Amino acid sequence: MLERLGENHVIAVQDPDGEVLLRSDCPASSFELLLAVGRLTVDESALRERYGEQFASPPAEADIAGTRDTMLAVAAYTDVRTAGHLAAGPDGDAVTLEIALKDTVVLRSVQISLEMGADSLWTQSAIQIDHAEQDWLRSAS
Repeated sequence: MLERLGENHVIAVQDPDGEVLLRSDCPASSFELLLAVGRLTVDESALRERYGEQFASPPAEADIAGTRDTMLAVAAYTDVRTAGHLAAGPDGDAVTLEIALKDTVVLRSVQISLEMGADSLWTQSAIQIDHAEQDWLRSAS
């Protein structure tokens, strides 16, 4: 069934740049990161394995290249700016995420896992963007 709807891809961020402000009052915590589009990776085998059956079959190299060229529009822009505020809720920690590509901004609420140490912060999240939502990517390029 998924083959009919298109492939699933895993896109990972490498070397983000920016700042994270942690406050004892959770909603006052915020971040702003700049992601270099050319440094995003597409469909690394180890990452695909993490996400289960939907990602079990590796895409063809042409599909990976197509994702970089169309969905990520690598040639159209160099950076993606993300910013957000942390919010603790009944379903766990979440981020109100702002994703900006040139003059186009999209807001999403994203569940995250968060681990805070004495001098470290580890967070992980996943964002799903389907083909219908790609119009905002294309309009920004």
